[in-house]
Amino acid sequence: MGKVLGTARKNKNHKRISSRKVDILTEDVNSWWGQTFVFVKKTRVTAWKGFMILAFTVGGVSTLLWMYWFNVQSGSEAASGVQLTVKSPKDSVEKDKNVAINLVLNTSGKNVVAVNAILEYDADSFELKNLVTDNSPFEKNNKCQIDGKSCQIVKKEKGKISMTFAKPSPGVKGSELFIANIVFKAIKETAPKGNNFKLFFEGSGKYGDSDVIVDDEKGTDILEQVVGKKITVSSVPNPSDDKEKPKISITYPKFTNNKRVAQKKLFDVSGTVSDNTDVSSVTWESDNGGSGKAELKKAAPSSPHDRDAKKTWKVNDIELKEGVNKLTFTAEDSAGNKKSVTVEATFRVNNHLNR
Repeated sequence: MGKVLGTARKNKNHKRISSRKVDILTEDVNSWWGQTFVFVKKTRVTAWKGFMILAFTVGGVSTLLWMYWFNVQSGSEAASGVQLTVKSPKDSVEKDKNVAINLVLNTSGKNVVAVNAILEYDADSFELKNLVTDNSPFEKNNKCQIDGKSCQIVKKEKGKISMTFAKPSPGVKGSELFIANIVFKAIKETAPKGNNFKLFFEGSGKYGDSDVIVDDEKGTDILEQVVGKKITVSSVPNPSDDKEKPKISITYPKFTNNKRVAQKKLFDVSGTVSDNTDVSSVTWESDNGGSGKAELKKAAPSSPHDRDAKKTWKVNDIELKEGVNKLTFTAEDSAGNKKSVTVEATFRVNNHLNR
C-alpha cells in the first residue's frame, strides 16, 4: 500500500510550517492556483529535473505528492485493468500524409487525480504536427487553472512527448477516457516489426515513467500496463486500409430518373469516375445479355486541392434488345472497393432510326 508523502500546515500568519522531508523539498513555490493545486518547480535539487504536482485535499491536511525522477517515500499498488493505450484507426499511412493517434485511459473504476504519459515515437518516420487536449476529462470542470486552461504540462522533444494532467479530487473515472489527440505527419517509409508509438513504462511507483495516480490522499501509482501502436508508412496507400468506394457518374447521354428511350439499337454511354486512391476498372453488364470493359482515360483534377484520382470512361456500341434494357456500370478501385450505377434504356423496333 502507498505511503503518505507529507503534510503541510499554516500558522496564524498563514505561513507554511515545514517539518518533514517532503515539506522541505517543496519550500520553493512559484505560484499558487486556488486552494487545491499548485505546481512546484525545484531547481536546487539536481536529481529533480522537472515539475511536481502538490494537491491539497479540500478540508483536510493530507497531501498528494507526485514527482519526476525523485522518489521520496513514494508508494505503488498496481490495480488490475488500469491502462494507458495508444489508439489509431489506421495501421498504415501514406508518406507525406497525416495520421492521428489518441491517448486513452482506463481507470478500472477508480478515481484518478493525475496522469503522466510519456509517449515515445519514431522521429525518423513521423513529425509531430498538433496536440489537442480540449476534449479530455481533465479539461472539464477543472478547478485547477493555468492562464485560463486546465492544469497540465506538455513537453515536446524529438521522438518523445511528456504529458502531465491533473484534476482535484475526485478527479476522473472511466473505461475509455480520451485524454489527448495527437497528429503526426508521415515523413519516411517504414515497416516496423514492433510498436513505433509506445508509452514509456517501467512499473508502478517508479515516477520517472508513465504513471496514473489514484485519489487516495497518498499519491499511489496504480498504472498496471500500457499498450502501444504500430503504424506502417508506405509510398502508396495500403489497400487493407482503404474502405472508401469510388464515385461513378454518367455524363452522356442524359437520363431522367435513370431512364431513357434509345433511338438506336447500338447504344453509347460515357461518364466520369474518381477515387481516393486509383480506379482500376469500369465494367458494364446488361440484364439482356452482354458485358464488357469501358475505356478509361485520366482526367484533370477539378481544383489544385483535389487529390482524388479522376478518369473518364466510355463504352461504345452496346447492343440493345427490344424493350427495357437494364445497364449496370461498375467502378472498382485498387483495393477492391466497388460502386455501381444502373440505368434503363428502352428500345422499340418501330422507333429506331438506324437498324
